[in-house]
Amino acid sequence: MERFLHSLPEVGRVNVIVGLKQDQDEHALDNLKRSLPDATAPATKQERGKGLKRVNAASATLTKRQIKKLLRRNDIDYIEQDFDVFLDSSSTVNSEIVPYGVSLSQGSDSGASNYQAYSSRTYGACNDPNSIKIAIIDSGADVNHPDLPCRDINADDTNCIGSEFGVDGETWSTPRNPHGTHVFGIVAARRNNELGIVGMTENVCYMFAQIFGEDGSSKNSAVIDAVDWAVENGATVINMSLGSSTRSRTAEQYFAVIRKQGILVVSAAGNDGNSDYHYPASYDSVISVASVDANLQRSEFSQYNSMVDIAAPGSAILSTFAGNATNAAVLIGPKGAYTAATMVGTIQPDSEGMAGQLVFCSDFGKNVCEGSGGHICVIQRGETSFEVKAANCEASGGVAAIIYNNLPNTILVGAISESSGVNIPVIGMTAEDATSLYMGSYGNLVSIQAMTGYAIMDGTSMSTPFVTGAIAEIWRHCPRCSADAVESCLMAEALPLNDSDTDYGFLQTKNAFSCLASRQCCSGAYQSAAPTMAPTVIDQ
Repeated sequence: MERFLHSLPEVGRVNVIVGLKQDQDEHALDNLKRSLPDATAPATKQERGKGLKRVNAASATLTKRQIKKLLRRNDIDYIEQDFDVFLDSSSTVNSEIVPYGVSLSQGSDSGASNYQAYSSRTYGACNDPNSIKIAIIDSGADVNHPDLPCRDINADDTNCIGSEFGVDGETWSTPRNPHGTHVFGIVAARRNNELGIVGMTENVCYMFAQIFGEDGSSKNSAVIDAVDWAVENGATVINMSLGSSTRSRTAEQYFAVIRKQGILVVSAAGNDGNSDYHYPASYDSVISVASVDANLQRSEFSQYNSMVDIAAPGSAILSTFAGNATNAAVLIGPKGAYTAATMVGTIQPDSEGMAGQLVFCSDFGKNVCEGSGGHICVIQRGETSFEVKAANCEASGGVAAIIYNNLPNTILVGAISESSGVNIPVIGMTAEDATSLYMGSYGNLVSIQAMTGYAIMDGTSMSTPFVTGAIAEIWRHCPRCSADAVESCLMAEALPLNDSDTDYGFLQTKNAFSCLASRQCCSGAYQSAAPTMAPTVIDQ
């Protein structure tokens, strides 16, 4: 029993079976059930738990503290894990991940899937005047990434076009700077391809104006030229995960002009963690996007000034990445796949995968873990350094260490000193995912794979494309609606945040679509036959 207690994580709940001593009668079992949170209840057709009743036992979902309390009772004989059992057949785990930001902002369930979008007919061909067109003003994008939706960029019906502005020696489709590829993945990573992640929208035209090279800097004039190219080519919504602390009269006037033309411009609020203004986000005609984390708390780096319009996820965002470098990993257990972050300074897990049974290390990993070798350690954050935890895991014969956060719903992103001598991968996870993975993998192997071509990044640069993708997703189903109608629904349906420094809300794509779909401008537009010309824009 002591070994079982040591194996339990400090946070989260565990499925267990509680056994009474055999001298206890049926009434004692009934009393036990009533005292247990989430105890087994009767099912509709047959009394669930009847088999347990024969052996004076009941199942429940308990915390470690509750289990310890029960074990002090004189009538309790034992407590054991209510582990999962599986069909003895081989299966392929679908490793496509819905990032938390997509789920939280309702991007994976916008409600629009029940409606016909004209853009689906041509799959967002850029030469189709009716396609919704997203322009990404950034560093270009790796169009050959297998999880990104670009068709042959030289074909007449391509859905990806681009150009360069003030960038020497690079082309927009094979950039050296991976920033734009990360932004593009948030907007539009392919759905239902059993690979990588999913994005916010699909079947639209993607336009890439490359203004950043490898050094990540550009000029205000290049931004204006790039946006103007996008406007001339029919951009509907423009994403700018960029900015400066300097206000420009030229840029402010320019963005006001194109907003009057019915084009929505979305920009990053800034990453200085204060209330200073950041441009172009802080111009009246631009939608300014701040960042929150998985708990809907303002990210510590995010601006929070009076010009911010809306917030979206921007902390620890998993998305596509150009090149082979990565800090992202996926852990696959019997119940599915979980996103994790490889710590800086540690070795990467093998891209082909490495496997082992999970072993929980007690006492925050301050001592050598118990294990027979070849295992993967699971350790809670706190009490001692990441280096000590990892070293004690390795000393026990562990092949990798998982360190899970002590903050809720937050991937642990950390670093290991390169001089530590640790020679195993060290992976950061959320407490919830680590607990689910551990409890769902009892007696089974868990594999760790590096997610080559993906990375976890922070910033309002990451928040911005969530909003851009949401706009495109709802607008492509209601193309007759005006920019004003789309923006008003987006803002009206944003979820209020519990933050005294903010008066803006959090992106809710499904609710915004429901708002737009109820308006006259959308009535029948998404169910009628494809129009033969650009639809008439309606304000209401």
